[in-house]
Order: sequence, then C-alpha cells, then structure tokens
Amino acid sequence: MHTEKEQETRHHILAVAGQLFLARGFKGVSMKDIAEEVQVTAAALYYHFPNGKQQLFVEMFQQTIVDWHTQLYHAVEQTDGLPNKLRKYTENMLNFRRSAEIIALIRDIEEYCRDQIDRQTMRSWKQREVESLSVIFQQAIDAGEIVADIPASIYALMFRGMTMGLQARHFMQPEQELHVSMEEIASIIVDKLLYGIAKKE
Repeated sequence: MHTEKEQETRHHILAVAGQLFLARGFKGVSMKDIAEEVQVTAAALYYHFPNGKQQLFVEMFQQTIVDWHTQLYHAVEQTDGLPNKLRKYTENMLNFRRSAEIIALIRDIEEYCRDQIDRQTMRSWKQREVESLSVIFQQAIDAGEIVADIPASIYALMFRGMTMGLQARHFMQPEQELHVSMEEIASIIVDKLLYGIAKKE
C-alpha cells in the first residue's frame, strides 16, 4: 500500500511523463529523461514503476483516457437536449489535435507495450465510452426525444462509429484541410443521425 506522499509522487511522475510522451512519443522518451524532468533519481522512478518505461507509459495512457473522458462527459452533461448534447460531444471528439495525440498513443501502445496491456483492457475503454453514450440516448428515449424501437446502446454504437470514423480519417490524412468548422461538422453528424440521410422529396 502506497503512502499519501508516495501517491502524490506517483501522480506527479505520471503527469510529467504524460507531457513528454505526448510531445515525443514512446521512442522519444527515456526513463532518464523522465527522472531529470521530475527531479528524482532513477532508483526512485523504478521504485514506483518497477517494470520500467512500458509500465509507466501504459499507466499514463490509462489515466489520460480516464481524465479526457471525464472532462468530455462533464461538458456534455451541462448541456440540455439530445441534439445539443451530441453536438457538444462531437465537437470535443473532433478536437483533432487532442484526438490525434490519443490515437498516436494507442499506436505506441500496440507497437511497444503489447505485453503490458491485454485486449480486455482496451475493450473496457471502449465499453466505458459506449455506456456513457448509452445513458445520454436512454435519457432522450425516456424524455420522448427519439423513438424507443432501437436500444440506447445501439444508438450509442451508431453515433460512436460516425464520430470515430471521421476522427480516424483525419488522422490518416492530416494533410487534407477541412473547409468547415468543427461546429458545422458536429451539426452535420448529429443531423444525419437524428434526421436521416434520405434525400428530401
């Protein structure tokens, strides 16, 4: 069991390491770099993370995901009505700089840290997001905003697929500039989900 002081030190190490990893990627950061930035000895660093850089990177990534989703859903919950909630969610998801960093971290996880993280953990992150979205859609069903013949979890998966698809496309082709704002893109995605893609008569 870690003492309160040790927990504070551990959290500080993760925060500093996170900044370095986000800026340089997994390969661009050494344990020596982290120790120097945190101003602790290498021995102290390995005391908290005995399995080395891979363990530190995975734990940093897990905390980054949790913090990011917590902030995202807090912002969504402050918004009224399903269309506005989904637009707020989409605008945050399409903050490409942040999203690209997270996708890059996932790539580093898969390339360098496979033995430190299992598929079940990766699935749990996706499930966490789907469950949070399902709550939003269930609230809309209960309020009569959308039809109830599709389960909230299916709505959540459909919506997540649309936002993740556009996010991944941008990351794969970052040189292609978008000529519309994030707000306009968010509105397009939400409108197509809620009102359909069929051509109006």
